Amino acid sequence: MLTIKLTPDYDAILRWNAGKDEAFLFQWAGTAAYRYPLTKEQLMRQSAKDGVTVFMAYENEVPIGTMELCDIDPVQKLSLIHISEPTRHAQI
Repeated sequence: MLTIKLTPDYDAILRWNAGKDEAFLFQWAGTAAYRYPLTKEQLMRQSAKDGVTVFMAYENEVPIGTMELCDIDPVQKLSLIHISEPTRHAQI
C-alpha cells in the first residue's frame, strides 16, 4: 500500500545519497538548501524552516521517495517542489 506521511525519514534520504558525489546532490537538490556532503543536520534544519514541508512516500512502510515543498506563497498558491525518486538513483 502506498502512503504519504509528513514525517521525513532522514536516514533513508541519507542512504539514498550515500556514495554519491557533489554533482548528484546538485542534481537532486540544487544549491539553495543543501551542501555536499549531505548531513542529517542539514535535512533537519531545512525541514524545520517556516514555509518548508517535507513529505515521505512509503510502499508497505518502506520509504520509496521524498518531496519537499518550500517557499510557499499563500497569495499566489505557488511553491518550489523538490522530488527524489530512489528507483532512479541507480540510473543516475
